[in-house]
Amino acid sequence: MMIERFLEQEKALSQVLLADKKTRYLVPSWQDVALLESLNKALGPLFKFTDALSGESYVSLSFLKPVLHLFNNEILSQKDGDTELTKAVKDGILKYLSEKCDDHATNSAQTAAASSSPPAAEDDPKLPRPTKKKKSSGSYFKKAGQSTTNSQPTRASIELELSMYLQTPGPDSETDPLEWWKHHETNFPLVARLAKKYLCIPATSSSSERAFSASGNIITRKRSCLKQNTVDQLVFLALNL
Repeated sequence: MMIERFLEQEKALSQVLLADKKTRYLVPSWQDVALLESLNKALGPLFKFTDALSGESYVSLSFLKPVLHLFNNEILSQKDGDTELTKAVKDGILKYLSEKCDDHATNSAQTAAASSSPPAAEDDPKLPRPTKKKKSSGSYFKKAGQSTTNSQPTRASIELELSMYLQTPGPDSETDPLEWWKHHETNFPLVARLAKKYLCIPATSSSSERAFSASGNIITRKRSCLKQNTVDQLVFLALNL
């Protein structure tokens, strides 16, 4: 936005700078303008997508893969008339996004985190083991009743539900995914669990950055002795009111 605004007001800014002898050296040259135009051509189309993916009041994760596909095939593809700087910026952005959102990198990071996680409490010999409560006769009947009513889905039923879901026409691009799943949860109960689990994840870290910014505005030099619970409540109110 800063570069675009500067290019719009470039003539007016040059006139103002030329009017004063002390600021004439700040007048942008044609090389400066060409540099900013190349940057604006590469970065300008990304602003709307960045703003849309940084929202908090709607689902944004489901748009991530389609947006990346659009970047690779249209928005950041090299076009006739692109300068060398514009091409270099586009290639750098695509390289960063491909490394950031690569499935193999995500899976390896999850595997490393799982391998480095601390052992469970029941596996640690130093921790005291919980005492087992004596079972009553009613607990056996309760367990038996639960096993008959809450049976686990078989592999065949899971594959059938997944196949039916993949064959179902998807929602329109303007449709809220949460509303769509609200009406189709009864048809695909197992897939709906995954939708609830993953669609709540934000596509970017903007929401957490906003939370840190809000806490930074609350905890100042004059308010450095606030208790943790008080800070949590104030941050919650600042982000939700």
